[in-house]
Amino acid sequence: MSVATLHHTVKVPSTVEAPRYARRSVGGWISDRVPKRTLDDVLLATSELVTNAVLHAEAEPQSSIRVEVIEIGRTLRVCVIDRGHGFDWQPSTRARRDERGLGLEIVRRVAERCGVNRNSQNCVWFEVDLRRRFIRG
Repeated sequence: MSVATLHHTVKVPSTVEAPRYARRSVGGWISDRVPKRTLDDVLLATSELVTNAVLHAEAEPQSSIRVEVIEIGRTLRVCVIDRGHGFDWQPSTRARRDERGLGLEIVRRVAERCGVNRNSQNCVWFEVDLRRRFIRG
């Protein structure tokens, strides 16, 4: 038995508008395939990763960020790809008192799995099980 694979890719400009463009494109592609709560979690995590790419990739002004969404069976993987210098994703162990720096923690909480792949580009990704009904805590 073969598992169906669906793929969606969008390039967004590396500007402050990038998270909104990414949410609109990803949401339009998956909204009829996932429960509302899962959709909200996926869009939140996507927005956080795209925001991080805009803020930290040190990209050229005309560069873009690529967002890939892959559905394999009941797993949805979102990968945000940029040409930044990369980083090692370490879970936060300290309490934060400000609003900045919480993006990766939000992604970790709404995703079943997440990580970073680095080669000539950076791919920061997360996966969600499309059958789930709750946010991980």
